[in-house]
Amino acid sequence: MAINTLADKIAKFAVEDGTTESKIANLTFFRASAPEAAEQGVYNPCIIIVGQGQKCAYFGDLQIQQIAEQSGFGSATVFCRNFKKEYSQSPREYRDTLPSTK
Repeated sequence: MAINTLADKIAKFAVEDGTTESKIANLTFFRASAPEAAEQGVYNPCIIIVGQGQKCAYFGDLQIQQIAEQSGFGSATVFCRNFKKEYSQSPREYRDTLPSTK
């Protein structure tokens, strides 16, 4: 799935769950940087979504709660539910499938 498509889906989920547009603004970073990193073969510890959940934002060492908050979701529960609905796996399961940088 294309990174921008993932980011757009995450933003869509956030809006459906009542997230404000200002909270979604931080997704722009991922839209701009994730494709460039992917083209260069750069792998961070975990890629999300999960664009705002699998819109390929980078997990790094962040906890799921932190990712949910930074993505504009009201809670990790809402973020995880939407992520799993779209990708048939939890953010943690998705993270476990990515190459490790450690």
